[in-house]
Amino acid sequence: MERDRTTLEAAWRASGARLRGFFARHAGESEADDLVQETFLRVHQHLDALEEAESLAPWIGRIA
Repeated sequence: MERDRTTLEAAWRASGARLRGFFARHAGESEADDLVQETFLRVHQHLDALEEAESLAPWIGRIA
């Protein structure tokens, strides 16, 4: 259980940085933080649909 939590937290942090960069390039710096927040809100709302912790980063990318 602790290993899964550590894996999720690491993927969450790495995904946040990648998402911010993606959104900054495509929507502009002023919108990037809001879009990351909206993405993570949707991720949190649908986290029960995630089958494996290792697939978190690609799943977040699809949501974004």
